[in-house]
Amino acid sequence: MSMVLKEMRSMREEMKEMKGLQEKTSEELKGVREEVKGVREETNEKMESVFEELISVNSKLSEARKEIAALKPRYKFRSNEELRAAARLWCSDRNKAIAQYGHISYWNVSSITDMSVLFGISKEDSEQGNHWNKDFNEDLSSWDTSNVTTMESMFDGATSFNSDLSRWSVGNCKDMSGMFQNAKSFKSDLKGWFTGNCTNMFAMFCQVSSFNRDTIKNWDLESIKGSVIGGVNKTREQRKP
Repeated sequence: MSMVLKEMRSMREEMKEMKGLQEKTSEELKGVREEVKGVREETNEKMESVFEELISVNSKLSEARKEIAALKPRYKFRSNEELRAAARLWCSDRNKAIAQYGHISYWNVSSITDMSVLFGISKEDSEQGNHWNKDFNEDLSSWDTSNVTTMESMFDGATSFNSDLSRWSVGNCKDMSGMFQNAKSFKSDLKGWFTGNCTNMFAMFCQVSSFNRDTIKNWDLESIKGSVIGGVNKTREQRKP
């Protein structure tokens, strides 16, 4: 009987030791988990910091490239066709376009008279579902547009475009119909534009929900027929008189 009691006591002691060992192991595991969690959080913070630095470096590189491009002689476009081809190339192969013409922000377009459908979707593009311009959003604020007479459908369908065009000279432009049609992100302040010579602005801001109507409050619209803002989407052919 005494032997049985001794064995039972021994078993209880062993179980007690095992329980203590389990608790100790559990605490150690808990400590390990906390350490792992801490390492993960520290690693994540370091990775986020690295990503932020990379983004900052890329941004600085981009600005540096633009500054370098600004110091180079600006490529002067001689014809409307050449400019259209360059615009297409920019959207399909930016690096090749930069190598050939320089950065788009500094292109010399002072001789161009026709910028219709320059960054817009043509009838053929629409039929083929080719929305090549949907991501275009470059800085065109320095472009000299003083000789342009038509900007019809210039940014039609360029859904990401929102460059500052407030300093553009558009005094010679006669046709701005559909210029920003479906350019859903566009909201540049154009209050300073002189539009007294423009006779066609039909659907100029059609389907541009972000557009600020105060922009055209002081425009000379005396010669304009049809809605500048409203209306439904129309192709170039449908907008013809």
